[in-house]
Amino acid sequence: MKKTNLATGRGGRVVATCFRCLFVIPMLLLGCFGATSAAAQTQQALSRVSLDAPDATVITVFQAIQQQTGCSFVYNTSDIDTDRKVSLSVHDEPLQAVLDKLFAGSDIAYTLRDKHIVLSKKAKNSPPHSAQGGVTGVIKDDKGMPLVGATVLIKGTTTGAAADIDGNFSLPQAKPGDTLEISLIGYTKQELPVSGSAPLSVVMHEDNEVLDAVVVTALGIKRSEKALTYNVQEVAGDIVNTVKDANFMNSLSGKVAGLQINASASGVGGSTRVVMRGVKSISGNNNALYVIDGIPMPDLRSSQTEGTYETPDGGDFEGISNLNPEDIESMTVLSGATAAALYGSQGANGVIVITTKRGRMAERAKINYRMQLGFSQIAYGNWDLMDTDERIRYEKEIGFTDGKNYNVLGKTNVNWLDEVFNDAALLQNYDLSVSGATDKTNYYVSGGYYNQEGIAVGSAFERFSLRANVEQQAAKWLKLGTNTMMNYQTIERAESGQYTLVTPISAARFMMPYWNPHRPDGSLASIKDGTWKGEGQNPLEWLANNKISYKKYKVISTLFAEATPIEGLTIRSQFGVDYSHTTGFGASYPNYPPNLGSGTAQRYSTDGMSLSVTNTINYRFSLDGGHSFNFLLGQEGVDYSYEEFTLATRGQNNDKLVNISSGTRATSWSDVTDDNYAFLSFFARGEYNYADRYYVDFSVRTDGSSRFGTSGRWAAFGSVGMMWN
Repeated sequence: MKKTNLATGRGGRVVATCFRCLFVIPMLLLGCFGATSAAAQTQQALSRVSLDAPDATVITVFQAIQQQTGCSFVYNTSDIDTDRKVSLSVHDEPLQAVLDKLFAGSDIAYTLRDKHIVLSKKAKNSPPHSAQGGVTGVIKDDKGMPLVGATVLIKGTTTGAAADIDGNFSLPQAKPGDTLEISLIGYTKQELPVSGSAPLSVVMHEDNEVLDAVVVTALGIKRSEKALTYNVQEVAGDIVNTVKDANFMNSLSGKVAGLQINASASGVGGSTRVVMRGVKSISGNNNALYVIDGIPMPDLRSSQTEGTYETPDGGDFEGISNLNPEDIESMTVLSGATAAALYGSQGANGVIVITTKRGRMAERAKINYRMQLGFSQIAYGNWDLMDTDERIRYEKEIGFTDGKNYNVLGKTNVNWLDEVFNDAALLQNYDLSVSGATDKTNYYVSGGYYNQEGIAVGSAFERFSLRANVEQQAAKWLKLGTNTMMNYQTIERAESGQYTLVTPISAARFMMPYWNPHRPDGSLASIKDGTWKGEGQNPLEWLANNKISYKKYKVISTLFAEATPIEGLTIRSQFGVDYSHTTGFGASYPNYPPNLGSGTAQRYSTDGMSLSVTNTINYRFSLDGGHSFNFLLGQEGVDYSYEEFTLATRGQNNDKLVNISSGTRATSWSDVTDDNYAFLSFFARGEYNYADRYYVDFSVRTDGSSRFGTSGRWAAFGSVGMMWN
């Protein structure tokens, strides 16, 4: 397979007037599309089906297959017992394989014709035998299963036959010297010479290049991997869940080519920086764009907060740790010129498309409960620090012994690595989901609880999450749905990034092994009562008296309507909201001796909300001769608002009254009240393929943003792709 990508872009400034409160929802015209629409049998046979139907009726299974593939069943009710009970469990298998399993051992034969599955009584066949002047045989796969529907043609003619439910075929017109072409979708074509009248036994092998998986690409478009002209990497939800982490992006490290994942905030629950195919800006934002169920996730951040108050995410992308990994069906990574063309200026650093789970057709609801308990510890090695004997010997060698009683100090030997890190930080994860589907309704509802102690003393992360994905077939031509997620987090953050004597992790490197951070009863040693014998402050005591905690609230919701007024034409309108609220509180108690009776309190709060409207019209059709076309037109509008404030006061004189209002003076403050913007986009995409072999597509998009002036408010992006098998 060869692929070529050509990209063009113009406009360094992406500028537009302020679209505050401007959401253009155009009336997408239902034009007169006169082209004849005909779905290819190839596409239907390659449709994938997932089904869990224990002891279900045949009619229930028919409805499930029809919903997932768009194929309707045609049969005589006197021939088919639709109330017959069957048990069928398949996951992402080809339609043809599912039908084979469904009708195995029955007297029912089927034929795929366009978008119809035609059922009939199976003819009573005798074992293959030679016909005068003809050829007979049986066709099976490499596992010995008969291949119903396999086509046998006399090469160079239109004369042929199809294998029945047992794989048997008969071609009376064949004669010695002819060549038979044997083919079946998903299998490698074979050619066999006719040399006599003896029955043939044909074994066919799967064609892995044809049986490509279907991936969700940009703008919710589903495509077979073999039909893509641009770079796409898909990660299944099972892979996302291989490593349990509060931020699931950490589990993708090393699994996706060109994806660099680094922690941008220390401690459990910290955010990550995701850079795709290298850094593109020295001073600007290099984070990839996340698109969750069709909603582009803005980089909810402003400039780094001033002063000593550390934001919970290090000033970077804030929303991705809110997702429960158990809800993810798949992730698709887009990079290069096509990503920029499909998502405009937002996709310049690459795009990660996340699709959450949906219900699957079954006779009864599927209930799934998952519980996980585990422990975390430092990944490798011990620090190369002296123990007490080594330290005392070293001090004696260099003469650093003044005022030290080594008889007393020698009785204490502290490994500070064990003091500042938990060697068994508990992790708890509980997930419960209920999902299912009927011929009218598809639903997936889940709830999750995640709790992880940090390996750094004083850090912890807790998350509660709820999700509801519901789709309803309101009419034969109209589907309505919603994808809604609600999330609440609490975070305790240890001050670990600054290299000082009071920052526990770094300070532990400066601590002597004969300085015990605990009293004999196990409580923290303090400089207040003289139980702390070391120099400076006990870093563990400092941490206990200088706490920082955060609370985060998140809601992501979409509402959509999808209409199919005529075959091949789909009109979709989607409204989305992404709301985030974060609060933080930090305090230093006045009775802590270094504070000299004067405490401090700090408050931090942010609110960010993004409203989006996306309208698309998609038309897909085929023409005789193997020509297939797909055209998409769309419009997107986004209105984003953000505000933030930070305030710190000093002078609190009571450990029970450490808050902002009990301080005697303000020491620092910052306020962001108008960090708002909006943009409007229009885009188009076209695809053409000939005989599922030659592919050409193009994408164009123009963006306008209120962040720029009126002198040049629009910028255009485009790409062209070509590929052949």
